[in-house]
Amino acid sequence: MPEGIRIDGFRDPSLAGPLSLSLDGKELLVLAGPAGTWMSRLASSLAGMGSGRHARIPSGRTQSERGLVLLRPPFFDPGRDILQQLENRLNACGVKQSGSREQATAWCETEGLSRESRKKAGSLPEGLLCYFALAIPFIARPAALVLEDPLPGMPADLAARTVKILCDFAKYMPVLVLCADPIRFEGSARVETVPGVEGAI
Repeated sequence: MPEGIRIDGFRDPSLAGPLSLSLDGKELLVLAGPAGTWMSRLASSLAGMGSGRHARIPSGRTQSERGLVLLRPPFFDPGRDILQQLENRLNACGVKQSGSREQATAWCETEGLSRESRKKAGSLPEGLLCYFALAIPFIARPAALVLEDPLPGMPADLAARTVKILCDFAKYMPVLVLCADPIRFEGSARVETVPGVEGAI
C-alpha cells in the first residue's frame, strides 16, 4: 500500500500561519505558496535533512527501503555527465549497481534523450535537467515523491509531459509538488494554496 505524507504545524517566516495537511496513498498534491524559504525548508524536513518535528512520512518499513525521493534544483552537478549521475542517484535509492546504469540508459533511450544524457549537466537547460531527474522515481519506485519547483524554465510541451508523468506516479505513490505558480497543474492535480506574509522574501 502506498505510504502517506503528513505535515503537522509546519512554520516558516514567509507563511502567514502554520501548515498542516495529509496526503494519503495515491494522490498528486500541488502546494502553491509565496516565493520564500518555506519550499526548501519543508522539502528538507520531509526528506529528513531538516527538522523532523513538523513533517514526516509514516512508514511501516525502514527509510532505506523504498523511502522518499526528493527532487529539487539544482537537479544535477553541472560538471558531470547526466547518465553517471543518474546511476549514482539510483544506487543511493537502493537500485542494484548491476542494473542501475542499464535502466537509466533504457529510460533515456525511451525518452529520446540518449545523446543529451552523455553531456555534462551544466551544458543543458534547467527544465531538461528536471525532466532527467524523473528517471529516478520512475526506476526506483520510492514510497513517496516530493518535488520542489519542478516546472520553471520548461517549454510548454516538456512541462505537459512532466505533469502527465507525475500523474502516472501518483497511481502508486503519494506525490507532493511545492511551487509558486500552480497554473500548469490545474485540472490534473489537487491544488492547495498556502497564504504568505505580505512583503516576506
